[in-house]
Amino acid sequence: LSPDRMAAIRRLFESESARIMRTIRANKKPGSLSQALDKTLREGHDLTTFGLGTAAALANRERYIRFTNSMYAVYSTMEREMDRLVDFQRARSEGECETPFSPVAMVWGRHGETLR
Repeated sequence: LSPDRMAAIRRLFESESARIMRTIRANKKPGSLSQALDKTLREGHDLTTFGLGTAAALANRERYIRFTNSMYAVYSTMEREMDRLVDFQRARSEGECETPFSPVAMVWGRHGETLR
């Protein structure tokens, strides 16, 4: 088989996540938050290990329960902190404190209920 034909066959059996990782560069604008997060993910994680760890966490009910509980703790803490930022921003807008402006508080204040 020709190299082009072999490449076409490999693409047929490529996973959806592999396809996303192969094609994702097209929507990364230079200097964007998306590009920075993508770089952090690629440099800060071994994606194979990350994927295997996620699969292991979902492998059976006991592991899934443990994974879900640990993620709940992380995300509920993060939500409480973002709620606190929103409270500080409200106090700031009413002149009650000198808290610096927070884009996170602006987004969370507007969309937090939807994102919970």
